Amino acid sequence: MAESERFFGGSSSFDFCVYAASLGYVDLCVAAYSITDKRAAAATFFETSDDPIYLVTFSEEHSGTSWSSFKEQFGKLFSPFTLGAWMMIILISLPVLGLLMMYHEYGAPGSAYPRTAPYLVTGNAGNGRNPTEMIHDRNIPLAKHMGRSLYMAILSFFQESYDQSVVTTGGKIHLLAISSLVYLVLAVYVSDFFE
Repeated sequence: MAESERFFGGSSSFDFCVYAASLGYVDLCVAAYSITDKRAAAATFFETSDDPIYLVTFSEEHSGTSWSSFKEQFGKLFSPFTLGAWMMIILISLPVLGLLMMYHEYGAPGSAYPRTAPYLVTGNAGNGRNPTEMIHDRNIPLAKHMGRSLYMAILSFFQESYDQSVVTTGGKIHLLAISSLVYLVLAVYVSDFFE
């Protein structure tokens, strides 16, 4: 025990076990201790699992009701940008990028914004016994595509990726613009919390 204390500089029972294992007196030590440089130099370690432990507690610095504390903490979510920057991102940049994506993709074969959609009409042939079926093309209102493109732009911001197929060259270049905006905002947002 005294040799272990001299080598490790402390009187831990695990240090003693590691010291005994390094000398060959025991085959292994089973315990939940940290691996220090000295312990790693003395013996070989085999880790069986790694379960992170998260401790959650209330901060002592906040005084007042829990509702006021919640409002204060919730406000910190938006602190990396000013109100004007958030308005620029949500009310101008994302809608413009979404509508420009619709402009590039509208009517292109295979795009998510077709001009028409087929629909099936069934009816009677006059005698009531033989149904007839006809396929027609119905024009899709432009407002429906505009709503979808705005939704996809905002969704791409919160999902951090544009999750829709793009077929035109202009749409693919535009997809780079949307992705660049999302990653730029994310990078600035995250870097503000680590300063």
